[in-house]
Amino acid sequence: MVSADEGFTEGLWSIRRRDPGETAASDFQFEIFHRNEVRIGVCGLSCSGSHLSAYLSYEVDPEYRRQGCATYAISRVAAFARESGKWKRLKALVSADNRASRSLLEKNGFRLWTLQPDLAFDGILLYCRELELEK
Repeated sequence: MVSADEGFTEGLWSIRRRDPGETAASDFQFEIFHRNEVRIGVCGLSCSGSHLSAYLSYEVDPEYRRQGCATYAISRVAAFARESGKWKRLKALVSADNRASRSLLEKNGFRLWTLQPDLAFDGILLYCRELELEK
C-alpha cells in the first residue's frame, strides 16, 4: 500500500496529501495535480460524527473536467479509505441536477442512498459506497 503521505501518481495525474496542519485533525485532504505540476483540484474525506462514515468531497478546475482526473482522484482516495480500515462507508452529497457528478460517483462504486430533504437546499442526494463489502 502506498501511504497517503507519499501520494499517488498514474499517467497524467497525481494526488498528494495536503499538510495535515492545514486541515482539521479528522480530515484527509488531497490536492490533484496535472503531470506538469499544475494544481488542478482537490479531493478529500471528512469524518462524520459516528466515525463509521466519511464524507467525500471533490472539485476540479473547469478546464480539466471530463478528462479523467476526478475519476482517478476519487478511486485513489476511496482505496486509501478502504485500506486504512477507519471507515465502513463513504458518503457524498450532490445536487440532483448535477448529472456529471452523479455519473462520476456511480462510476466509482457509489449508489444513490436517499434524497436529503432536511438539508438547507432542495434536491440534494446522498450517495454511499460500502467499503466493508470490498475487503
